[in-house]
Amino acid sequence: MLAAALRAFHSVNASDCPFEAYVPGESIVRGDACLPNIGGRRRRLERIYRPADMGPATSGVDLSAAAWSLQYNLGPGFGRRFAATTPFALR
Repeated sequence: MLAAALRAFHSVNASDCPFEAYVPGESIVRGDACLPNIGGRRRRLERIYRPADMGPATSGVDLSAAAWSLQYNLGPGFGRRFAATTPFALR
């Protein structure tokens, strides 16, 4: 569910991002894609909390934070499973 949420979020066109200058090839990223900052229901992204860290960057920024958060919040093995089943570029 987290991978699908990040994939949808990263698919937003970053060229008009009002937060920072856009560089081709970048996505809009959360910047701190840990579980407490992403809300979902019924396997769908519903909200992004505390959007102050959002801006254009490579999706790997969110991938690393999400894998760490799964491991920290849910326990050993969850971060590794997420990383193993998620393409490195979540687009």
